Amino acid sequence: MRLATIARAYLRQGGLSYAQRDDFFGEFFASDILDLLIEQDEVEALASTVRLLRRYQVDISVSNIIHDMKEAEAQHEHSH
Repeated sequence: MRLATIARAYLRQGGLSYAQRDDFFGEFFASDILDLLIEQDEVEALASTVRLLRRYQVDISVSNIIHDMKEAEAQHEHSH
């Protein structure tokens, strides 16, 4: 779910409305992204997330997402 949290932050930064964010997450959860994560295919899951974000005019790269996920993971570890 960390990927969804990061995607939500990008959507907010992009100035998308609540309705647009709802639409995004409807597509996100209906897509194969979560299945890809379960199958440990993180590369394709991230690429699919980037493609979906771009459809909502949020231009972000896979490397940005990886960086933000690592940062979030480090913060999570420090909070324990």
